[in-house]
This record gives sequence, C-alpha cells and structure tokens, in this order.
Amino acid sequence: MQLLRYVFVFCCSTLFFCQTASSQEIWPGDINNNGIVNGVDLLYWGVAFGSTGPARPEISTEWQGIPLAATWNDSFVDGTNYAYADCDGSGLVDEDDYDDAIEDNFGLTHGTILPDGYRNGQAGQAPRVRLIPSATLVEFGATVTISLSLDDSAMPLTDFYGLAASLSYTTGVLAGDDGPDFDFVENNWIEGDNSYVQGLYEDFSGSGRAELAVSRTNQETIQAMPDDIGNFSIVIEDIIVGRNVDTFQLSIDSILVIGKDMGAIPVVPDTVTIIISNDENVTAVSRAAEPSEMKIYPNPARGSFYLELPAPASDLEVVLIDQWGRTFPLRSQLRRAGTYRIEQPTLPAGIYWLNVRTDRGWIGKKITLF
Repeated sequence: MQLLRYVFVFCCSTLFFCQTASSQEIWPGDINNNGIVNGVDLLYWGVAFGSTGPARPEISTEWQGIPLAATWNDSFVDGTNYAYADCDGSGLVDEDDYDDAIEDNFGLTHGTILPDGYRNGQAGQAPRVRLIPSATLVEFGATVTISLSLDDSAMPLTDFYGLAASLSYTTGVLAGDDGPDFDFVENNWIEGDNSYVQGLYEDFSGSGRAELAVSRTNQETIQAMPDDIGNFSIVIEDIIVGRNVDTFQLSIDSILVIGKDMGAIPVVPDTVTIIISNDENVTAVSRAAEPSEMKIYPNPARGSFYLELPAPASDLEVVLIDQWGRTFPLRSQLRRAGTYRIEQPTLPAGIYWLNVRTDRGWIGKKITLF
C-alpha cells in the first residue's frame, strides 16, 4: 500500500560539509546540527528513515540540548551521526521524529547557525526547477496557479531522492495575511515505486519567506519526470490603493537536491513574475502559453532585438513593463515565419518584463536593456 504524507506548517560532489553547531548535544529536529530546524533536516531524516540504534534514557522532543549518550553505527556523508535523526530518542527513526520534532520545532534555533549547503546550479550546466504560472498578466482579484516541476529534457535528472528549497515572494499584493498556498500533487512521480514520501511547506505568516521540502524514505532514488510536484496558489487583492499596475514575484532563492548517498545535485533555481493591471488591453486570466516557447535575442539588448515564436501570430502585441509597472507598447516587424524585429524606444538601462500576446495568450520573459 502506498504511503504518502504531506504536512503544511504555518507560523566534493557529496551533499555538503557542515561543522556541527553543538557536537555533544542533540537539539530535536536539527538533524544536521547546524543550529536551525528547516527543510534540509527533512532530507537527513528521509535518508536515515527506518534506521535503529541505542535509545536515549528518556523519550523527549522538547527544544533543549540533550546529551548524546551513545552514537549509532551509521553516519551521514558530512560525518553527522544517525543518532541526531532519532529526534525523540526512541531508538528508531520514524514518523514520530518528523511529527514531534521537525514539524513542531520548525524554525527554532540554537547557538551559531551554520550554512545548510544549498547547491544552486548555473544555467546551461545543470537541470532546472521550473515555476510555470497559469497566467503572467492578470487583473486585480484574480487567482493564479503556479506549478512546480523538476525536469529538463536536455539534462535529465536520473538520481533523485529529495529536495529542499528556500523561497521568497512579494508581500502586500495578496489577499489575506498569508503568502502563497501550496499543495503537493497526489500520487506524483516522487512516490513512483510506492515509496513512503514526506513533504512540508512552511509559509512564515506572510513575511515574504517560505520553505519547501520533500523526501523519499526507502533509500532508493528515482528518475525525475515532467509531471508537476505541486502547485502554488495565490489570490490577488481586489484593490491595491494608489496603484493601477503592480507585480507579484515568486522566487526559488536556494535549492538543494540530493541523490544517491546524499550526493548534492546542482539545480538551477527559477523565478516567476506576474503583472497585475486593471488595463483590459494587457491582462489575461486564461492559461498562458509556455514561456519556453518564446526566445529573445540578443539579451541584454540595446535598441532593437529579435523575438522568436513557434509560429506567426495573427495579431501580435508586444508590451515592455518597467519595475514601477509603467507600460511601453513596442512596434514589431515580421522578418520571417515566427521571427519579429522589435523596435524599442530609448529607455533607461535596467531589467524589464517583456509581455507578448500571441494567438495562445500572453507570454512573459525578462529582458535587460543597456
């Protein structure tokens, strides 16, 4: 029987080397002993899941330093002993260690916080995680879904065990006090061989920060598939005082993907920007065309640049948007099937958002002008 648990909390080529924050004490939930309980600890827990060793004299997950009475036979690749994964001291790494320690103590700290060893990859040299929005241009009050996937046909990821990511998002434009909601897709590819999978999503009460993690538990890796891992959901405020145009941005700032024996796999993080406007000429709430279908070159650009689409659009519209939400309609000239020369007015150097309306809807991509 397949076991699946996803929890949402509100409030060298190996993995990474981390000096212990408290080498003689166990702080329940801080399995890698770096001074904080977060999503990376879930990866350690997933690797050690099912392991056994000497139990502690008392079973407890209270947030305090507990003396390490006895070490276990196994250690993680960074040298941390498996005893740290036995958060409650029962002598078995199981669901209780997650429920009563990682979940309950999430975000708590002790001593000096040391790096978690996230491994962001470089574009073109590593597979990428993808954030794909249901729309890139929306009206105030709209609901938008942003899918999360981990697949790159050019660089397939064949050795996946778990993922932990640190995210940031724009505050002040979403309805309610919290940030984006997130739901894991049921029966997703991470569970492909009936592995028991544990996932978590932590939104720090609308602070603009969130953490996401998911791990297998059977000590066997799996090949990443193109299907979604989960979906973010956001609801834009109906009215944002003093603004006719605004933006929402969701970014994966740091990511750690592990494979066999906790080896760290560099992965390129992603960012998605959604333009919010009351101008009916530049808004769309239907599913956008895939951003990957549009190519811009040169980028960075000065003066004119080229826009390449899979096929010509019957009524192409091109709009440039700056960081303050100001829009600049651009002229386009069809040069050959699907390729347009875009003339842009003299604008200050900087990063802009290029929105293109095709027969399939709006597509958006960043462009740098210099």
